[in-house]
This record gives sequence, structure tokens and C-alpha cells, in this order.
Amino acid sequence: MKIKIKIVSSIIAIGLFGCVSTTPEGAKVKTTRNSERVEGCDLIDDIESSSNWGGFAATGAAHDNALAELKNKAAEIGGNIILFSNVSNTMGGTRMSGEVYKCK
Repeated sequence: MKIKIKIVSSIIAIGLFGCVSTTPEGAKVKTTRNSERVEGCDLIDDIESSSNWGGFAATGAAHDNALAELKNKAAEIGGNIILFSNVSNTMGGTRMSGEVYKCK
């Protein structure tokens, strides 16, 4: 019984401390693959993020972490929309990159 509790506690700890949270500012950042959505907006910079967390068993967590990191970075530099240029999900994790824009 004690072993099961330790295993469950370890899994919960990994889940709590292995995830990237979206900041309140990052949560406001929109994402798109449609370049028409950023027409007339100001290009700020190119950004990228990656997460290898979880490997094959938790590719969803790796994707969520990379997206949260990307949105947080965009917010930090004053952007409010990301135009994705690449999203790659593999057994080794997730890589994302895009252009950050400030749209009115």
C-alpha cells in the first residue's frame, strides 16, 4: 500500500512541476495559421519554443507546454497574435515557431 501511495505521489509531483503555465497576459495571445488574420498588423519578432516533457506517453503535455511558453513569450514582447510557421509533434516532444504580431 505504501508503495502505491509513493508512486501516485511521484506522478502527481511530476505533473504539477513539469508543466508550463500560461500567464494571464499569455492567455490573451491568439494563434493562427492564416496569414490573412495578421494583415495590417505590426510584426514584432520571430519566436520559438519546445518541450520534451513526457516523451511518447505525454505528447499532449509537451504540446501544451510548448504552446504556453510560446504565448507567454509573445505577451512579454508586446504581441497579441502568433502566426505559426512550424508546429512539430514527435515522440521526442514538441517544437513550435512563429511570428509575433501586434494587431489593433
